Amino acid sequence: MTAVATEQPAPALRSELPLFASWTNLIVAALIYICTNPGRTQYMGVITEPILEEFHLSRSAFGQLNFWATMIVAVLSFGFGTLLDRLGLYRSAWSMTALTAAATALTALADGPWTLFAAVTLARLFGQGVLAVTSTSLLGKSFRPRHAPIAAAVYLALTAVFYAGVLQWIRVGLVELEWTWRSVWLVIAVGIGCSAMLSMLFITPPTVLPPDRVAMKASPAGEKTVWEAVRHPLFIVFGLYCLINGTAVKGMDVFMESLLKDRGFGREMFFDSLMIGVLSLVVFKFLVAWLCRVWSIGKVLALGMLLSSAVVGSVSLLDTPNNVYVWSLLKSLAWSVYVVVYFSVWAYAFGRRDLSQIQGAIHVVTITSSALGPLLLGICRDRLGSYLPALHLFAVMIFLLGIAMLLVKVPHADPDGIATDT
Repeated sequence: MTAVATEQPAPALRSELPLFASWTNLIVAALIYICTNPGRTQYMGVITEPILEEFHLSRSAFGQLNFWATMIVAVLSFGFGTLLDRLGLYRSAWSMTALTAAATALTALADGPWTLFAAVTLARLFGQGVLAVTSTSLLGKSFRPRHAPIAAAVYLALTAVFYAGVLQWIRVGLVELEWTWRSVWLVIAVGIGCSAMLSMLFITPPTVLPPDRVAMKASPAGEKTVWEAVRHPLFIVFGLYCLINGTAVKGMDVFMESLLKDRGFGREMFFDSLMIGVLSLVVFKFLVAWLCRVWSIGKVLALGMLLSSAVVGSVSLLDTPNNVYVWSLLKSLAWSVYVVVYFSVWAYAFGRRDLSQIQGAIHVVTITSSALGPLLLGICRDRLGSYLPALHLFAVMIFLLGIAMLLVKVPHADPDGIATDT
């Protein structure tokens, strides 16, 4: 009798972290994600008006500065996933947090448009670039794919709480204490430096099967390679949504104070709208995560796209404080859908083996939207006297993508080895 040799699939070379280590990693991941904000458009939006006044920049000129700084980071982003695989999450976390602290301090010390450009580029590179991917990879690799939506909701709720605290402190510094934006940014740089030390002390590196760079074949457990992921309809439709919606939202974030001023509101309303949005995120994210778990992550995303279309297209209706408050809540709900899905769907749909590479690929898209948003809305405002024409166009495009998403099946990288579609 002849024995027939059959090739058996190699077991997944991963060991799950203890529960305490997984949740500790989640807390640290949320903390270092907040450290990316000085290089992000929403934080830049808080100091945009003082910067325009101090450096005598037009909105389109500031948009161009932000565009080229961000596009430099977008080009370099293609290598972020490989960099993380080689450095490891532990070393990436504390080193990139420390470099982000240094870049934030340099922004506060900028003495002209060119030094501001260099500092913003570095802040986006180390913060919005590598550190953001590090944070999301640490989150994704610390939990099983089936736990990804709930873990993402807790992670995002923590980031909202941290962000609200920092935002309130910025408000006190700028409005009540009348500090300059430079003083506020220097204090933030010190806080980021402290976060780098905390990440050195508390991160437990998760052990996950490294990407198969030779065979580039999907694992038997339903996990997909980066090349399979980027060709999937989910990646294409959601990626386009990240680009177009991100362009609209990031442009609004940078010029939100000006946008509300055009509608007849002052700086207090600007901070009120920010705080309402941030605090409501905590509740909305848990609701969205629960819906993703008990219903369908794809359908939740599609409905969130349609809601985002309505939010972007309804800015012209902001003529009373109550309208601004309601609009801020709806914007927060739409953004909650986006971020919960964004931070969970890649591990949920494609698995964890090539997670850093997949997140690095989509991160190029989100960084590009951060570059385009302020540029396009700044040009629209300077040349047409209003942000509305661009926002109405974005709203139509987002609506069409929401309809398309209703037709997309989201794969599920089942941890027990069965791939399903939902």
